[in-house]
Amino acid sequence: WRRSSLWLLIRVAIQTTLEPSPQGHDSYKGFIIFFLARLAEEAIRADLPNDLLYFMSTKISRRLRKLGPVAPCWLTEAALDTCNRIREVLDDRWEQVQASERASPPHLFSTLNLAQDAQLPLLYSHKYLAKCLLNQETVPAVPFQPEHRPRGTLSDFLSSNGGFFTDSFCKEPYVTLYDVEWAVEQGIDAWVDGVTDPGDACARLEILANKYSLGALEMYGNNPEQLSIMLLTTIELWIALDKLAVEEIPMLAEYSPEIPIKLLKDLLLRKAANICRLHQAYQYLTRRHSQFDKSKLSVFSAATSDETFAVRYYSQSSHLQDLKGRIEEAAQHELNKKAEELEKANNQHAMAKLEVDGMDHTYISMDGSSHHPPNCSKCQLERKLHGVEIDVHEWPLPDDNLHAAVVVFELACPLAFSLWRSATCHFLLGLCSQHPHGKRPYLLKDYPGLQRYFVEHPRSRVTLASASRPIEHQGLCIPATEEQIRVSNSLTFFGFDTYSRIPVDNAFGDINVKQYCTYVLPKGPYSNLQLFVDGTTHTSNDVVAGQADCHKDISIHEFLAFAHLRSGGPLQWLNILRELCDRSLSFRRPEVHSLLAQAMMQVGPLTSMKLKWHKELQYRTFGRALVDELESLVANVEANWLEGVTMNTVSLLLSRLLASNPNRVVSEKALTLLRAVRTKASAWARELSAKLTRTPGDDELCGLLRDTAAICRSTFDVDPDMVEQLLDSAEDVEVILSCAILIHDNTPSDVSSLPAYSQFLLDRDRRLSLAVESVLTDVILANSSDQGIDLAVSRVWPDYRPGSEWSPLPDPHSRWLSCTTESTTTQCSQVVHFNLLDGSLLVDGKPLSRLPSAIVGHPLYNLIFGEQVVDVIPGDIPGMDYSTRGTISSHQVYFSLRAKDLVIRAKRTAAGRSEILQLIPREKLENDFPAVLIKGHVHWLNLSTPVMEIYPIERPWESSLENWTVDCTPGRYRMRKGLESLLGVRSPSWIMVSGLLRPLDSPQNLLVTVSPIDPDQPSSSLQLSVVLPRYGLSFFVDEDGNLQSRNIRGMVYDENQSIGTLCGLVNRLVLRPKHRDSVKTDELVPRCVLIPEGDITFRIDGHHVRAEIDLRRPSLQRVAYQTYRVDADLGCLTGNVSLTNKLYRAYLHALTSSGCSADPLTGRSGTEEALGLLRSASCRSIMKFGPRDAELLCLIASLCPARSFHSRYKSMQVVHWLNLPSRSQSHHLFLAAKEIKDHVEMARFFHDGWETDLLKKFPSHDNHLFTRSLLRACHLLSFEGSEKLSRAGHDVAYISRHLILSDSAEHRACLVATTISRWSVDPMDITVADVVGLAKSWKNPISNKIVLSFTYHSSWLNPRISAMWITAYNLLRQSSKAHDCFKLLFSLSSMAFRSQKLFNLVPALLAFAFHPAFRAEDPPAHSDYNLSHGYQPSRQAVSDHVTASAEDFHLCPESFIPSKPRETPLALVADEVEAAWPSLIPPTVSLDSIAYNMTRFNSRMKGLFRSCFRNNQFRDHLSRVQQILRDLSTGSQVPPATLPRYTFDPTLDIRFRMPPSVTTDELIFTRSPQSLRSREQLPHFIVDDTAASSSGFHQLQRLIATIQGNPKDAFQHHPGIPSCHGRTFRGGGRAPGRLSRHLQGHPWSK
Repeated sequence: WRRSSLWLLIRVAIQTTLEPSPQGHDSYKGFIIFFLARLAEEAIRADLPNDLLYFMSTKISRRLRKLGPVAPCWLTEAALDTCNRIREVLDDRWEQVQASERASPPHLFSTLNLAQDAQLPLLYSHKYLAKCLLNQETVPAVPFQPEHRPRGTLSDFLSSNGGFFTDSFCKEPYVTLYDVEWAVEQGIDAWVDGVTDPGDACARLEILANKYSLGALEMYGNNPEQLSIMLLTTIELWIALDKLAVEEIPMLAEYSPEIPIKLLKDLLLRKAANICRLHQAYQYLTRRHSQFDKSKLSVFSAATSDETFAVRYYSQSSHLQDLKGRIEEAAQHELNKKAEELEKANNQHAMAKLEVDGMDHTYISMDGSSHHPPNCSKCQLERKLHGVEIDVHEWPLPDDNLHAAVVVFELACPLAFSLWRSATCHFLLGLCSQHPHGKRPYLLKDYPGLQRYFVEHPRSRVTLASASRPIEHQGLCIPATEEQIRVSNSLTFFGFDTYSRIPVDNAFGDINVKQYCTYVLPKGPYSNLQLFVDGTTHTSNDVVAGQADCHKDISIHEFLAFAHLRSGGPLQWLNILRELCDRSLSFRRPEVHSLLAQAMMQVGPLTSMKLKWHKELQYRTFGRALVDELESLVANVEANWLEGVTMNTVSLLLSRLLASNPNRVVSEKALTLLRAVRTKASAWARELSAKLTRTPGDDELCGLLRDTAAICRSTFDVDPDMVEQLLDSAEDVEVILSCAILIHDNTPSDVSSLPAYSQFLLDRDRRLSLAVESVLTDVILANSSDQGIDLAVSRVWPDYRPGSEWSPLPDPHSRWLSCTTESTTTQCSQVVHFNLLDGSLLVDGKPLSRLPSAIVGHPLYNLIFGEQVVDVIPGDIPGMDYSTRGTISSHQVYFSLRAKDLVIRAKRTAAGRSEILQLIPREKLENDFPAVLIKGHVHWLNLSTPVMEIYPIERPWESSLENWTVDCTPGRYRMRKGLESLLGVRSPSWIMVSGLLRPLDSPQNLLVTVSPIDPDQPSSSLQLSVVLPRYGLSFFVDEDGNLQSRNIRGMVYDENQSIGTLCGLVNRLVLRPKHRDSVKTDELVPRCVLIPEGDITFRIDGHHVRAEIDLRRPSLQRVAYQTYRVDADLGCLTGNVSLTNKLYRAYLHALTSSGCSADPLTGRSGTEEALGLLRSASCRSIMKFGPRDAELLCLIASLCPARSFHSRYKSMQVVHWLNLPSRSQSHHLFLAAKEIKDHVEMARFFHDGWETDLLKKFPSHDNHLFTRSLLRACHLLSFEGSEKLSRAGHDVAYISRHLILSDSAEHRACLVATTISRWSVDPMDITVADVVGLAKSWKNPISNKIVLSFTYHSSWLNPRISAMWITAYNLLRQSSKAHDCFKLLFSLSSMAFRSQKLFNLVPALLAFAFHPAFRAEDPPAHSDYNLSHGYQPSRQAVSDHVTASAEDFHLCPESFIPSKPRETPLALVADEVEAAWPSLIPPTVSLDSIAYNMTRFNSRMKGLFRSCFRNNQFRDHLSRVQQILRDLSTGSQVPPATLPRYTFDPTLDIRFRMPPSVTTDELIFTRSPQSLRSREQLPHFIVDDTAASSSGFHQLQRLIATIQGNPKDAFQHHPGIPSCHGRTFRGGGRAPGRLSRHLQGHPWSK
C-alpha cells in the first residue's frame, strides 16, 4: 500500500541519507527510478497481469520524464530497456490471444454418412415407447378400502397416556374433537361417579383437557363458535377434575377454585344442549366460589402463613413430617462429616504453621548485597497455608419452619392436587391469558441437596423456583470454626409455571376469553366498526360521536343501525327485531351477519336458570313478531340468489329461536319458514350448478355454489330432537345429501385461502354432518321404499341406476353407505359409496364428478388442460379409470393414475375406424430429441400404427402434414416431415455441425436435417441442412463442402474466426464471402460477424478477458442478434444505423479491451474504440431511444468502478472493482455515456411515448471521489481527452505545518507537555469556575471503580471523565515529578489534543498534582454517585414511586367504595418525606398496605434516599475543591512563565521539473536523443539479483567499498556511510532492534 508506514519509513530513510550528496534530491529521484526498474524486472518474472506491467512502465517513463536531463545516461538506458522488455512481454501475450481466436473446430463434411445418421437410436426412450405399444392390458380394479380409525368413547379418550386421542387426532382431527365434545357432553358426570382411583382419574382428565384444548386451538382457528364449545368442554373437564381433587383432598374446597365465573358470559352458544351445559357449569362454579374461605390465601400465593394450603396439608400429613425428619437427619450427618473434615484440616494447618514459624527466610549474597529469591522455602509454605480452604455446608431446608413445610410439601406433592394445579394453570395461563415467556429460574428439582427426595409427576407444570442460586463450592479459609462451616439455605422459593415461565403468584389478574369468542370483521368498509361488535357497553352518545368513522361506502343510516344493535345487552333482540323491520342494514353483507351472530349467540350475564340477554325469546308475542319479520325478509330476497347471506342469517335466527324452546305455535311457524328457506336455497343451488356446468372453471361461481349449498344445509342445523322433524320426507334427505355432494365437489383442498365467511359456513356444515350422521343413517335404512339418497345421487349422476339397497360398511367405516347399481346388457354393475360426513360420492372407488387432485395437479394434465376442470365419468376403456363426459375436439379423453405416473389416452374416429392415442411425457423424450421439439409441443403416440406425431402446444388436437412424425417401429426409428429427415442428436453429423454453431446456440436448440437435393427425385444425393429456430437462421452444406447461409446470401462459415477485434468474446460467428479468391469480391463483400444479444458475463481469463453471452433461455424464445461488417479499409466494425447496434458494439469493445495492446483491426485498444464510437456524432443523432438502448447505456457507464465513502470511516473510500483489467474500467466510459444520457434527456420532448424511468438504473458516483480518481489516473490512462483535464477547482490548498494556530490540537498538546515538564501550572490557566456544575453536566454516573493508569493508552484520546474523575483525583494528589512526570506528559497531552473542552480541564487536573492543599481534601468513601437524582428527594420522584407501588385497583377493597373528589395520597407522602430530609433512612409514610406494595415502595425510597445523601456529600466535597482552586487563583503573585512557541522552520527547496506529459508539438520538434551507453557500461555494482550473494555484514561492506572505488558513479557515497554501517551491524551482522524486526520477512528485506 502506498500509504504503508513501513514504506514511508523506508523512503524517508533513503531520502535523508541521499540528501547531503552532491546531486541532492535528484539522487533520491534517480534511485527511485532505478528501484522501480528493478521491481518491474521482478514483476515480469512473476508473470504479473498486463495492466500492472503497463502501469509500471508508465510510472517509470513518467518519473524519467520529470527528472529530465539530470538523469544519468546509464539510468535512462536501464529504464528504457525495462520498458522495452515490458512491451515485448505484452506483445507476446497479445499474439497468443490472437492465435487462439483464429482457431475453429474441424469440419470435413465429406466424411459423414448422412443416411446412417438419419437412423435414430433413441437410447433413453425406446423402452418406454415399446412398453406403451405392448402394455395395453386391463389393469385390475382396486377394491375400495377406506382407512378410518375407530370412533372413540369417553373411556377411550380418557386413556392413561392420551395415546388414543393423539392417534385419532393425527388421522381425523375434526372428527376426534367432535367425538370428545359429544362424549364429555353425554357422559362425564357418570364417568366421575364411577371413579375408584381419584389420583389416576385426575391424571387422565388433565391429559385429555390439555391435549384436546391445544388441538382445538390449532384446528378451530379464528372461529368463535367452535372455540366457545372448546372452552365449555375444557371447563367441564376441569370441573370433573376439581370434583375428584376435592373428594381426595377435602381441604381444597376451602380455597378459591381460581376459575372466574365471568368467563362464561363471553361464550357463543346457540344449541339448547350447550346452553344447558353452561348452566350446570355456572352453578358448580358459583357453589365453589361461595364455599371457599375468603380469608385464606390462594393456593398459588407466594405468601406463607399458618393458613397456607401447603403448610396445613403438611401439618396433617405424617408422611411429609417423616420426610422432613429424614432430610434433616441426612443433612446433620453430612454436617458432622464436614465438621470432622474441618477438624482434621485445622490440625494440619496448625502443624504446618508451627513448621513455618520455625523456618527462616532464604537470602542470597551477590555483588556485596543480599537478595531474597522468589523460591524461598518459607515463603512458598506461607503462600500454601494461605490458600487452604474447605467447602461450606449449606442446610438443604429453609430455617423458617413454614417455608420448610412448603418445600417439603412440594417434594412429595399429592398427585390429585398437583394435577388440579396443572389443569388450572393450563386453562387460565395457557388458554385465557397471554403472558410473555420469561427466563427460567433455578428450579427445586435442580437443587442437589433435595434431588433424591423430589417426586414429580410427568404432567405437573407448577413447581417451586428460586431467583437466587444455591451456594456451590464456596471456600472457607482454614482455620475456621464449626459455626462458620454451616450456612443457611440461600434459596428463596416461589411458585413457578414451567410452561409459561412465569411466577404463579398474581398471575391470574388478566384472564379473558373475549379474543376467542368474538367475530373479527374482515378488512373493508366495516372494519372500523369492530368495537361495536366486541361489546355492549357503548351508548347512543358513543355511536353519535363515532359518525366520523363512517366509511364512504356505508350510509349514515346503516352506520347508526349497525352501531346501535348491540348498545345494551338486554336490548339486543329488540334491536334485531327493529332492524328486520326497518331494513337499514345490508343483510347480504357477511359483516352484518357476523354482527347478528354475535348478538344472538353470546350468552351474556348468567343467573340461576336464565339468560338475561335472551329472555325475549321466551315471550310468544316476540317470537311470532320475529318469525313474521323473517318471513317478510325472505319474501323480498327469494328472487335473487346473491342474497345467500341473508338466507343464512334467517336460518341462524330461526335455529336460535327454536333452541329457546318457544311455544308450539311459534315453533311450527319457525319450522315452516325453515323449510321455505331450504326450498329456495335448494333451487338456487340447482340453478348455480347448471350454470357452472356451462362455464367450467369459474372460481367465483364455484364458491357461490358451495356457499349456497352450505346455506341450504344450515336449515337442518337445529337441536337433535328437531332434526327428525326436518327429515320426514325423501325430498328432505335428497336436499341435505345432494348439497353435501355439491359442497365436497366445489371445496378446494386448502380452505385457508377462502374468505372468512366461507370458512365459517364450512365449519358449521362439518359440525352439522357429524351431528346428524346417526339420524341420517337411521332415516335412510328405515325407509327402503322411499330412498332420498337415490334422488340425491341421481341429481349429480343422471345415469345412476338404483340397484341393491343401501347399507353401511362395518365399523369403524360406518360413515360410508354402499350399494350396487343395476346391470344392463351393455353396462355392468358398479359399486357406489357415499360418505355421510364429507359428502364424497365414489363409483368403483373413484370420484364421479371431478378428477382426483392427484390427477388435476399432475404436470402432464396441466400440459394439456392447464387450469381447466373437466367433467368425468368412469372410463369404458380397459385400464382407464376416467373418461370425459363429452368430446374435446372430436377426441374422447381418458385418464388413469398408476402409482405416480399419469396415463392420458384419447380416442378418435379416422377413416371410419377408431384410433387410440397415448400422450407421451416430455421427460421420457428429452434426451433423444432436440429441445426445440420437446418444449412447446405435445407428443401423441398412435397405439395402432405405431407413429408418434409431434403437435404444437397451441394445437394439441390438430393433426397436420407440417407436424414431425416418428416411426416407432422397434429398430427402425426415423423422424420425418415431408422429405426431410432429422439426424440423431448423437450422430457424427450433428456433433460436427453443432460444434461450428455452438457460439450461437447449444446443440439441443438446433435442427439438423437431411433431404434430397432435388425434391422431385427423392433418390438423388442428400444435402445436410441446419436450422437455428431461435434466431430464424438456417445453413446448408453446399457442393464445395462449405457451411453456407441461406439468410445472408453468398456467405459461408469462415475457418478463421478472428476478426482482429473483440478478442475474448466467446459467442460470435464469423462468415466470409464464398469466393474469397476473387479480388473483386474481397473489395465489395467484406466479412461479417453475427453476435447474439443477451446478458453478458465476464471475467479475467489468464492475461485477457473472457466474455460470454447468456443464452440459457426457453428453447422457443426468440434470440435477437446484431450483424457487423469487418471493414478492413476503415479499420473498424460497421453495423446498421440503429443506436442499439452502436451501443452494443461499444459495450463489447469496452469489455474485450486489452488496455495495453491495440487490436489488429482498429489499431487501438477496445476502450479507445468504444470511446471513439460513443463520442461520435452517430450516437447523438438519435431518432428513437428505447429500453434496450437505456440498458446498454447503463451497462457501459457501470464499467467505471463505483466509489463511495466508507460507512464507518468517512476519510476512507470503498472501490467496487469489476472482474476486468483495471485499465479497461475507464472513467471516460462513464463520462461519454453520461453525455449521451444528458443529450437524450434534453431531447426527450421530441420522442413519442418517452418513459421517465428509462434511465433510472444509470449509475451515479460521488462527484468528489470520481473527480479525484479521474485526475489521479489521467497520467496512467492515455485516452483521448486525458491531457485536457484541468485540476483547477479540484486542488486543495495545503496548509503548512509551520503555520500553527493557537487553537490547533498540536499547539494544545505542546502547551500541556511543557507545563508538565516544568511541574508547575499557572493559576490563571485554571478556567474551571464551577466544579459542581461541571460534574452535574456529565450524563453518566460518577464512579471510583475504574482501574486507571497514567501510562499512555489510546483511551486517553477519548476519556470518560465521569468514570475516571474520582480515581484520577486520588492518583494525581499522590503523584510526584520523579515518578509520574513522563506518564502524565503523554496521557494528559493526548487528552488535550482531543478537544478544546478537554484541554480546558487539564490545568485543574494538574493543580491536583502540583499543589499539596488537595492532599488533605479526601472525597467521600462511596463507590458511585448518580447526580441525576438530585441532592434531596424531589416531590416528583416521590410521586412516581408511590404510583409505581400501587396495586391493581380491582384487587383493592377501595375499588368497591365510591371515590371522593381529589382523593390522592401523593401530597401527604411528599410532605412527610420533605420533613424527614436530610437523612439516610426514609421515613414511615401514610400509605395503605393493602392498596400499595409497601415492600416495593420502601425499597425504592431507600435507594432514592441513599443516592441523594451521597450526592449531598459529594457536592460538599466538590465545593471545597472549587474553593481551593479559587484560592490558588487569587493568592498567586508569581508572574506566569512564558512558554516557548511551538514552531519549526519550513523547507524552501523549490526546483524546476519537466512536465510529466509530452505534447504532440514536443514530439515533433524534439531532436533525436544521443546514443546511450550499452548495457555493459552500467556500473558493475548493479548486479542481477538471481546471482548468488552473501549476506549480512560482508555484503554491505563489499558494496560500500565498490561505491568508494567509483567516485564517478551516479550514486556517490555519503561520507557517513562507513561509520554508519559499522554502527548498524555491530556484532553478528544482523540489523539490531526495531530495524531488524521491520525488515524481517519483508519482500524488500533482501
